[in-house]
Amino acid sequence: MHRMVKEGVNLVREELSLDKARAIMSVQGYIDKERLLRWVNNDPVVLYRCEGTYDFFGGALADNAAIVPVFELHLYKDGLFISGPSFTDPSKTQPFKTSAKTFALFQGYARWLDNLKIATMDNIHHLVANGRSRDFILVCEALHTKTLSAISAHISDRPEVRLLCLAGPSSSGKTTSSRRIRVQLLASCINSATLELDNYFVKRSETPRDADGNFDFESLDALDLDLINEHLAALLEGKEVDVPKFDFITGERKKGSKLKLAEDQLLVIEGIHGLNDKLSESVSHENKYRIFICPLTGAGIDMHNRIGTTDTRLLRRMLRDYRTRGHSPEATLLQWPSVVKGSHRHIFPYQENADILFNTSLAYEIPVLKGYVQPLLASVKEDSPAYGEAQRLLSILSFVPVIPSDDVPNISILREFIGGSCFE
Repeated sequence: MHRMVKEGVNLVREELSLDKARAIMSVQGYIDKERLLRWVNNDPVVLYRCEGTYDFFGGALADNAAIVPVFELHLYKDGLFISGPSFTDPSKTQPFKTSAKTFALFQGYARWLDNLKIATMDNIHHLVANGRSRDFILVCEALHTKTLSAISAHISDRPEVRLLCLAGPSSSGKTTSSRRIRVQLLASCINSATLELDNYFVKRSETPRDADGNFDFESLDALDLDLINEHLAALLEGKEVDVPKFDFITGERKKGSKLKLAEDQLLVIEGIHGLNDKLSESVSHENKYRIFICPLTGAGIDMHNRIGTTDTRLLRRMLRDYRTRGHSPEATLLQWPSVVKGSHRHIFPYQENADILFNTSLAYEIPVLKGYVQPLLASVKEDSPAYGEAQRLLSILSFVPVIPSDDVPNISILREFIGGSCFE
């Protein structure tokens, strides 16, 4: 790899006939790729050649290896971790940070996908072609139900817990997850109430700004921490509080509703800062149960191409923003980099504080989302600064089959984004 970077080895883009591309994949032993090309049936096929080896990817590649000036390889568990250039200083590599909890969850989910033979899009095309989409959806949803039931059991075994904190990045499915956990807890005779943190934003004139001068709504300082902690302490002491109502149009807090917990009632809060102790420092650690929620990488395109966590969340958010907030796909794509940056600054550093991690990924969701987001992405015009990103996502989706949403249950986390949730 060092030699290739030093020599600036070329990555040559070639357009080949479908038959020739399939034959090349077969000769190279890339059987899953050969089958995937058969399912997708694009002709011609764009392949990249590097020192005699061909492959295809969801998106464009650089034209030579010299574009990556520095990198590091680290042994981790049974594999390798690659650190690329830092965003802030491309002459240095990104720091190597590990998360034992996240890796264990990812590894367990990967084994689950492999065991059910749904780890790649070739497998999923086969399921769809054989009319087994409904079974596919049901088994994925069953895994979520099983996990949420286990989380409820953990909480039930800790009677000292009074506050349930849920956190996760944008479009991770926090709202539906919190509702479903409350239902599971109620099945265990544990009643709960939710405190909506969105009502505790400071007024617009006091909202912090980012380096570009824009309002930074993802900053912890965008919330009234003193009032949140005051209300949390009062509620857990059995007192009644006046919960404000934040008006997102005027940027001001208004009079809301009163809230008082019943005896032994659990209080639930969910938001991007849920695992930050400053948000709930008035509550002792033993009285809190913390859940980190995020969709980990699910079914891949093939053995070399994954649909990353960030892309899954982006597709979810694009659809929800368009459906419920009237935002154009272009607006979501342009805003997304700042959302990701905020997640790495305000959310991911605290995931190790969680008592448990919940993977909200559904192996069938990208095929369902494709039918919704493909026309949205195609609407981004060529002169738009978001056009390149839209085309990259369309390239990824070209390898994905379409699964209609008819059989997606109304309790599914996916319904939070495509609509039709029983919690709406």
